[in-house]
Amino acid sequence: MEQSHKDGSEQNLNKGLPAFDFGQVGHIADVNLAELIDYDCPANEVLEWQWIAQNASFTYNHNGQDGVWDFMVNTSIDHSEIPATLAPIIEKARQANIWFILFNQGT
Repeated sequence: MEQSHKDGSEQNLNKGLPAFDFGQVGHIADVNLAELIDYDCPANEVLEWQWIAQNASFTYNHNGQDGVWDFMVNTSIDHSEIPATLAPIIEKARQANIWFILFNQGT
């Protein structure tokens, strides 16, 4: 893939990288779990958060006293035992060609 610049020059975006079809780029959904479920205990004690943490492809947490919980779940993986609260979100994401869901606390 080549990109044209204002000056008319072109740059090969794949230079030095394996062939990559930029037309295949998927989407990421951002889900604030605090808006979906009501919990008044630490996040690590909530069933949905436990499932997300165990099935995440990427995790960013334990960063400070209160911490920020960010987890990326890959929707192309055939996950098992998805909590009932999360199952419709994951299914809708798959139908919309969303490859990852970023679950967070909205902070």
